[in-house]
Amino acid sequence: MKNMIRLFSVIFLLLLISGCKTGNVRHPQQRQGQSPLYDRYMTEGKNAETKKDLAKALDYYNKALIAARSKSPNQVEAHQSVLRIERKMNEAKRYCQEYKRLIKAGKHSEAERALNQARQIWPFYPECNNLAPISTQSDSSTQNVGSYRILNEKPVIHKIRRGDIISKLCQKYYGLTKGYQLVHIVTHYNKIKAKSLYRGQKIKFPSIELSGNIYRPKGSRPTPTPTPPPEPTVTPTPTSEPDVTPTPTPEPVPPFNQATELFRKGLYDDAITLLKNVSDTSPEKKESLRLLAQCHFRLAHISMEKERYREARDTFHRSLEICQRLRGTDLPSECEQIDDLVTKCDARIKTDTLKVHFDKGKQLLNANRIDPAIAEFDKVLALEPRHSDTLEYLYLAHFRKANRLWEEKTYQQALEEFMTAWEYNQNCDECQSGINKIKGILYRKAKALEKKYNEPNPPFIKIFQEQIKYYTIINQIDPNYEDVAKRLKIVLKRKETLLKTKNKQTE
Repeated sequence: MKNMIRLFSVIFLLLLISGCKTGNVRHPQQRQGQSPLYDRYMTEGKNAETKKDLAKALDYYNKALIAARSKSPNQVEAHQSVLRIERKMNEAKRYCQEYKRLIKAGKHSEAERALNQARQIWPFYPECNNLAPISTQSDSSTQNVGSYRILNEKPVIHKIRRGDIISKLCQKYYGLTKGYQLVHIVTHYNKIKAKSLYRGQKIKFPSIELSGNIYRPKGSRPTPTPTPPPEPTVTPTPTSEPDVTPTPTPEPVPPFNQATELFRKGLYDDAITLLKNVSDTSPEKKESLRLLAQCHFRLAHISMEKERYREARDTFHRSLEICQRLRGTDLPSECEQIDDLVTKCDARIKTDTLKVHFDKGKQLLNANRIDPAIAEFDKVLALEPRHSDTLEYLYLAHFRKANRLWEEKTYQQALEEFMTAWEYNQNCDECQSGINKIKGILYRKAKALEKKYNEPNPPFIKIFQEQIKYYTIINQIDPNYEDVAKRLKIVLKRKETLLKTKNKQTE
């Protein structure tokens, strides 16, 4: 008998435990064991990794890391995938830097091996793709041309247009003589392939000495050969002491001439310092302003090439102010280019600012600092409202915040975050599921408050306010919920009747 009682008690406990488990409300992400959002991002990341598109794979794995629950096996798997892709990207970057170092050292064969390894790991690396391979075939083709030498003269630069090919350009600049040999030399000199030209590319045509003949491109200027100084004539020393005549002191060079010489040497800061001291009454005032505008323009262009776009924009503005003072006179040609260059600087500054806020938002989100991450993403949207990547990361941030609030059982705030996430991504089935679950919880809470009507001295006003709050939230989410609309009207009417009776009693 005792054994039977023990058996029944064990069965009763097991049933009670299983009933408690099924009665618990499950987390939206615990449906079917794991998040379908995580599965989708991991699948996309693996597909991109098989295609060796490492940048896209890293982006998908980061999104999977955000979508995974904290301290779960999914999060560990996504984190390992991110580290694996980052290792591959760093390895490709290292090979690319090795290629540049070997090129400077003149080790072309080793450099080409490093470049091939970088492209094998990451074929879509833009910095690596812009590098021209140095194949041994191009070297052998130039060796078969014959003995040639590149003269130390300034080459002519041609900007490739539609329909341009190297052979026609060589005919244009050098003439028809030995054109096929010059084609090999020009392609080797520019480190390009004859069939890899694109519009806007700049090709240099140098002066070439080939088989005893010199071929200068049209438009080039030969460097003048320096004439040797004349030999000093030896004058006989007179017996008597010669008359000592004082040497005349050289006249001082005007500041404008000094500034012109400094501008020619590329010392633009020193030239600006001299030109600022030129008086307004000097005859070279207009020429000084022209030269001052050109100095600021050149300095801004140098800053732009060094990717210091804010500094370049400010310097362009200073040049533009000087150009506006020269209105009515002959403006330098640089003044017409300033507006376009300032626009380019503003665009690059905006792009850099977007990247800074976007990368910072991703780092904060990966560190589970959701609210600061959302603030950074909002800054990106303030500059670029349709930034697609930012919209997707904002959806992930609000979705993660909603899950955290769900676990903390703050259902009203969780509902707001689920709805915000759903606005950013209306294909989110998990957001809709979370909204429906919270809607059911609030409905049950509002109905449960009706039991307090039968308690002795119930606080009717407080009960009505809570019911109105819950029913109003549900009605805003789902206006077609007829039962909620009816109950909301009933509660509002009860509250109004109760307030009227209280007012009469006080009167």
